[in-house]
Amino acid sequence: MRGLTPSNGGWAAGKTFTINIPAGAMRVVFAYPATIRDVNSVKDVNGLNAEVKSAFVKSTVSVEGANGYTGIDYKVYVCDFAEAVATANKYTVTL
Repeated sequence: MRGLTPSNGGWAAGKTFTINIPAGAMRVVFAYPATIRDVNSVKDVNGLNAEVKSAFVKSTVSVEGANGYTGIDYKVYVCDFAEAVATANKYTVTL
């Protein structure tokens, strides 16, 4: 998580990004600094943009900085699938 670098600006409430899910995936994980509000929305792009946020379990993980610097907390969201994803998919996440 230390290496997280958003591609289009900083992490902030309202930021939207896409998670590409390859065929065969068993889990989806995303994380961002805990100073930002809880995730607002996770939409299943191939599933008619259905809201799937409730499928994710949230936890907080403290990550130590490089070279022993003070760690910061991250919100980590995990969704495990009952079986491997048959076809590639995308989730659109809004913080």
